[in-house]
Amino acid sequence: MKHIKPLPMPLNVAKLFWKHVKKGSPDECWMWTKSKGRKGYGMFKVYFPVSDPVKPGKQFTLYAHRVAYFLHHGVDPYPDLVLHSCDNPPCCNPSHLSTGDNQKNMDQMKERGRRSRGETYPTARFRDQEVVELRIAFSALAWGKKEAFVQLEAARRNCTVRAIKHILYGDTYKHVGHFQTIEHRYLTPDQRQIICDVYTANRDRKTFRGIVVCLAAKFNVDRNSILKTTKHLRR
Repeated sequence: MKHIKPLPMPLNVAKLFWKHVKKGSPDECWMWTKSKGRKGYGMFKVYFPVSDPVKPGKQFTLYAHRVAYFLHHGVDPYPDLVLHSCDNPPCCNPSHLSTGDNQKNMDQMKERGRRSRGETYPTARFRDQEVVELRIAFSALAWGKKEAFVQLEAARRNCTVRAIKHILYGDTYKHVGHFQTIEHRYLTPDQRQIICDVYTANRDRKTFRGIVVCLAAKFNVDRNSILKTTKHLRR
């Protein structure tokens, strides 16, 4: 998407543009009546005639609210964003528009509760309540059964094991709560040394695998963490 520039612009752009804006009182939102983008912002196509000396026959699709700001103030907002005080994407009322950088936009989103997260995110696959139920069920399991639970949920929900683990450990959906704290996932150097000593004392692989579950329960980690800790000794 190209930002609008003050020059060159077709001479009839203002007449064509405002024809597609439903104007109201100065305090009301002036709604864009033509096509809109995925997030609801108005989209305006600018055509340059073949006779144009700079961009003959070219066309560009621009955000309608940026065009409205330019036509009213006569100043190109680039490289700044054009922000809505009304939080209404198709609004083209110049009195509702102001410029700002991305940080200002993010701050306004946070202050006004417009930031998408969890189930409100457009591509979210889990509802917040589902996440809570998953985390409660996961935390109630013995550590020896947690890995099997993760594998089962990933297969049942047609997603990756990593996605389920990110949910359970709070890497995603942090605002929901009930996730496993990070301390349970990692072994300290002393714990790793104890596990390596146990492996060294039990060179028979079958014997060692028989106590993996016990070590996992003792140190509050899954079985894979125990096996990974001793991987360098099995090479």
